[in-house]
Amino acid sequence: MKVIMKHLLLNSIDQIENFFKSSKELGIELEISSTKIKYDFIRKVLFKFNYFKLAKKDKNIILKYIKYFTHYFISHLKQYIKKCRKGTLYYSSIRGRNFLALLQKI
Repeated sequence: MKVIMKHLLLNSIDQIENFFKSSKELGIELEISSTKIKYDFIRKVLFKFNYFKLAKKDKNIILKYIKYFTHYFISHLKQYIKKCRKGTLYYSSIRGRNFLALLQKI
């Protein structure tokens, strides 16, 4: 089943903790399928909860929340957070491909 999240309905860290408790009880597991949407989700969550000014305990909760939806490892998420802080977290459709080969086709 596909779930489309247009707005993040959780506004506090307490709500995120309650979400984890209820999702464990119900056995719900969600995943964002598109890489572009995952990057946008990471960026929105970090800025919505002001991640860079949170205490370490609260940062851990936000990391678990992002991991729950993206299924990325914590080490990868920390790399993405560093990129987001620098302002270089974005999705490129030609990443990982041979750029010269793409130019020769044109």
